[in-house]
Amino acid sequence: MGGWPVGTATDPAEVLAALSGALFERNPDLVWDFGTDGVVRRVNPRVTPMLGYAPADVVGRPFREIVVPEDLPAAQAAFGRALGGEAAMCTCRMRHRDGQLVAVRATVIPLVVDGAVTTVYAGCRDVTAAQAARTALAEREALYSLLVEQSPECVAVFQDERYAYINPAGARMSGPGYTPADVVGAGWVDFCHPDDRERVAAEYRAVLALPAGASRP
Repeated sequence: MGGWPVGTATDPAEVLAALSGALFERNPDLVWDFGTDGVVRRVNPRVTPMLGYAPADVVGRPFREIVVPEDLPAAQAAFGRALGGEAAMCTCRMRHRDGQLVAVRATVIPLVVDGAVTTVYAGCRDVTAAQAARTALAEREALYSLLVEQSPECVAVFQDERYAYINPAGARMSGPGYTPADVVGAGWVDFCHPDDRERVAAEYRAVLALPAGASRP
């Protein structure tokens, strides 16, 4: 692991400046240094692998040209809080040089000198993959829910021998005009003919005894 050279400096201010430089330049996250006008004054080298730009390409540009328009309200709100002396966080997207969108989780921190904000730092972590994974999971869950809700077969979930969930088709099978709300919370025995209860109870116990992930033939 490489260290940040501080030479022979012994003055606390020089050491602090060297450490500050290390935190900025060698930070694994993308770090921006904005003036209070929102214009980029410095950016660390992470801007190249994350967004495809050299630092010189973005210095002098306002952050509103870096954040995609749809996400500007969230970014502006976080920047506004920082100007008021508070740290803030937001999630927004920036456009890579090649046109792709990069989602980042930004921590926005003000630098206060003599009671006044002089600089706003924003540390950005790439969350594109995590955001895509969450979106894909939500889409799969929505599709599964739709398939279950629209299934012509009965789909039910039991907990402690009571219905925790039943789809509309299953509710209709439980009784004329029944909806899921009429069935959820009731015990399966309430909808089972007395002659079938012993057999169904045995099947229920057999299913509970199966190893996790197994199913009845």
